[in-house]
Amino acid sequence: MRKLSKLLVVILILSLVVVAVGCGAGDKAEDKTDDPDTEDTQDAGKDISDEDSGEAVEIVWWQYPRYTNVGEKEVGDFENEIIADFEEENPNIKVKIEMIPWNGGPEKVNVAIASNNTPDILFDYPGRIIGYGIQGALVPLDDIMEDVKSEIPENLLRDCQYDGKTYMYPNGAAAIGIAVNLDFFKEIGKEDLLPLDKEDRTWTLEEFEAVLKAVKDSGKDVYPSVIYAGNEQGDSSMRMFIQSAFDAELISDDHTEITFNDENAVKGLEWMINAYKDGLFAPGAESAVSMDSIETFFQGKSAINIIASAQHHGLHETYIADGKAEEFEWVLFPPPSAEGKDPKAEVQLSGYCVFDNKDEAKAEAAKKLVKFILDSDKYREESVKATGQIPVRNTITGLYENEDYIFSEKLLKYAADTAYTANNYAGLRTKWYPNIQGALTDKMTAQEALDAFAKEGTEEINKK
Repeated sequence: MRKLSKLLVVILILSLVVVAVGCGAGDKAEDKTDDPDTEDTQDAGKDISDEDSGEAVEIVWWQYPRYTNVGEKEVGDFENEIIADFEEENPNIKVKIEMIPWNGGPEKVNVAIASNNTPDILFDYPGRIIGYGIQGALVPLDDIMEDVKSEIPENLLRDCQYDGKTYMYPNGAAAIGIAVNLDFFKEIGKEDLLPLDKEDRTWTLEEFEAVLKAVKDSGKDVYPSVIYAGNEQGDSSMRMFIQSAFDAELISDDHTEITFNDENAVKGLEWMINAYKDGLFAPGAESAVSMDSIETFFQGKSAINIIASAQHHGLHETYIADGKAEEFEWVLFPPPSAEGKDPKAEVQLSGYCVFDNKDEAKAEAAKKLVKFILDSDKYREESVKATGQIPVRNTITGLYENEDYIFSEKLLKYAADTAYTANNYAGLRTKWYPNIQGALTDKMTAQEALDAFAKEGTEEINKK
């Protein structure tokens, strides 16, 4: 695959999160932003005059450092450019922006909600935004999205909604798949095992297992891949592998019950445990975390990374520049799929929400700013590119030349339900890794581990 331009080298994951994210590894990544409790709020733009269009309105925008694909600009510069342009068009609205860090940012938002001192606008992902909506802290955005809903695939719009109301206006997405070290497979003469020429690069579990075994049997000091259960970060990617390869579902359609203990899910976890014991995954999975999978892959110590996105090309190049990674060509695939079934993919959305501060004028001004960022001629595409993510609207195309970015757009149609919009999703995540640790260390059977996860997870998502 062609390398990314230097412009994309600065892209860092969420994700991972988000992967991570989501979610995923993103919450664990090093933050470039100072702690907001020790820095002054940035006051961008010019003074507002009442004489232009009525009484002035001041709104507050909290932003995680997501606009990182902006060349040599500093964190916050792109946001301040948006504000300057917005205030020029809307002289009766003044915007204050505060950059908040990934580490501690979510806690800051929760404290703000509890103390009725929220910002007016926040950029985040559905796993938290929908939770804020369930708490009654947000203003629905259906009125400003009516003309764009038809441009967003239904399986993605679903993650922006709860109980018939849309609480997040999506900005972009990261499609999570599986990265394979193409140079390694060329070196061992097994490149033909990879489904490079198949439509959407789909493959079955049997084909994927053959690839893992080829690495193990190569005689090289390289692990086939890495799984992890050290904490909840990247948990969706572990589950999505099983959801896709064994046609399992995580949650019921009405989001009231965790169903990840049915026959298919149990078979999936049993396969993963057996593959782990057979050496198809690196040892130490019970204490490994999602970044171990990513970094081991970047270092050339494993041939396959099960929590990868196109954005990781930029992260990989950053690691190379810092002397922390080997240079090699890799390519993105979807998770393996069950026989005769389409793959299922984790798609991590990001976007904006508007808080309900019991001030209609502020809410309308905030929605106007969100609409300006995501729909104005100047920022409609630039706001997506600035995150390094792929567009979720089918009217925005051709933003990137990198082949894995282009391929990622194909994965959007396979987006599966990750339970992001379930009540208390954060609580659900904490029930995953202790039970999987139990299964990996033979303290529990696969059935026992998933029964416990389903029971505890269902209790979490039904908490009032």
